[in-house]
Amino acid sequence: MSKEKIIEDVFDELKRAENIHPGWPENIFEALAIVGEEFGELQQAVLQNKYEGGIESHIYEEAIQLSAMSLRFLFNLNGKTS
Repeated sequence: MSKEKIIEDVFDELKRAENIHPGWPENIFEALAIVGEEFGELQQAVLQNKYEGGIESHIYEEAIQLSAMSLRFLFNLNGKTS
């Protein structure tokens, strides 16, 4: 799969998530928890693929969601690191 397609899929997921959940936590730890949840889902998909015959496309979907939420986290920092 091309880098361009992956980036397109990430931004499509970002738009979809922003439409479904327009709000984003002000608290940086709550925002980080969303990213952590997506990481956990990706980890689960990888483990299922390895040990339970899960499908590789599920790994891709979860990686796209993690990437989108990581971008959303970054886009909403607005000086919250200081």
